[in-house]
Amino acid sequence: MCPSVREIHRVWSKVSPETSVLRDYLCFILQEDDSYRMRVQWLVTWFGWLVKWKPVKAFEYALTMLEHGEIIGDMKERQRLLKRVLMLVLKDKRIKELFIKLFREMNWNKVKLTKGDKFHFRGKYFKVDLNKFEY
Repeated sequence: MCPSVREIHRVWSKVSPETSVLRDYLCFILQEDDSYRMRVQWLVTWFGWLVKWKPVKAFEYALTMLEHGEIIGDMKERQRLLKRVLMLVLKDKRIKELFIKLFREMNWNKVKLTKGDKFHFRGKYFKVDLNKFEY
């Protein structure tokens, strides 16, 4: 596994070992499909200082920025739907607690996009440098 997926797998195993099947499926998809993995890695750039105190708000904001980073209209709609589904799932108390534990345990520097990933991510129809340039 690449370092970012390895970190997600490690933290998920530590925080919630009973959901190992979901963890394995997610890690398999992230490892095999660069476009999804790079989008997850890109989310980290938008967490900022909120990640420690309000992880759900930071995640919601990052998902909003993910929608703005998409170039193709169809992908914008997919990201909007993904945000609605994930925010609905996070309303469950138990899932929210596990999510907060996962966010606090994660070493986000290991998950961030590398310079090489950013180079390849540009070819996936995405505004990688949205935080630096206006498109």
